[in-house]
Amino acid sequence: MYIPEQIRYISRSKEIENNLEYYPTFACDAKKEKSRETGISWATSYRSKDRKYTEIVEDNRPLYNCQIVDLDHRGEGGRAYKVIIWHGFYVDLREDVLLDCIRDRGIAANGYILNGLIWAVLGSQTRLIMYHGDLHKKITAEMVLKSRKPLSKKDLIIGNIYQDNKEQLYMYLGIVDNYHTYRKNPITKWNESKCLDVVLNGLQLWFGIPTYALEKRDIAPKGGWHSFIGNHWYLLNCVKEKKVLEYTGNLKGLICKVNYDFIKDQIRKSRMDGTPKESIERMISWIPKIN
Repeated sequence: MYIPEQIRYISRSKEIENNLEYYPTFACDAKKEKSRETGISWATSYRSKDRKYTEIVEDNRPLYNCQIVDLDHRGEGGRAYKVIIWHGFYVDLREDVLLDCIRDRGIAANGYILNGLIWAVLGSQTRLIMYHGDLHKKITAEMVLKSRKPLSKKDLIIGNIYQDNKEQLYMYLGIVDNYHTYRKNPITKWNESKCLDVVLNGLQLWFGIPTYALEKRDIAPKGGWHSFIGNHWYLLNCVKEKKVLEYTGNLKGLICKVNYDFIKDQIRKSRMDGTPKESIERMISWIPKIN
């Protein structure tokens, strides 16, 4: 999700209906050439009366005085409201966005939306969303997060919690050696289950914190972090380098001194389901013995 700097408008020829003049328009991120090709294909399709189109690029500024003029019923029960924005461009407005506008400031006579709208890219689609609405604020915050420079290895502190540019939280557990992993088949690129003979050193050990682990953002999981990590051993991950950002939230209960032996004991207890003892010991052999 992001807010593009500029929008490309590709419009069909003018149409007149119910005393309204408008131009059916395809909008997309001005930097996306593939989207431009899609827009031109749409504008020159058999549904276009003369297969002519116009194309302009403008800054993605808030749009005001947008007017709701129609409701378009789509396949499988879907529908989209049609609005006229500046230059007479006739575009879609999703029902959930309209509902946000109604709840915030309402709709004036003749269908004029009192809120501003702005274009955003969500997945593969370019959509109008409410300017300064919750979704707009979320997208803007994510864009700021992604623009931040990742921390260097020397800035990482064992026991601290960090987040990546997708706001996923991770706990840093230090550097590990003697990490055994599977050899990949050179043809299929899959791991060969019986070839656990690749040993890697100097890897970063991370624990991915699932969203359900924290009922509130300011408390640690019930039972403490060490027990939680041991019981959720499958969320431990060794990588050469993870790109993370400083976590600025107020998350209490951080580990100040990691007790690796305690984590190992918790893993042993959680795997008492018939797993051979040697398999468990081999699995945790790479976890450091001391801090």
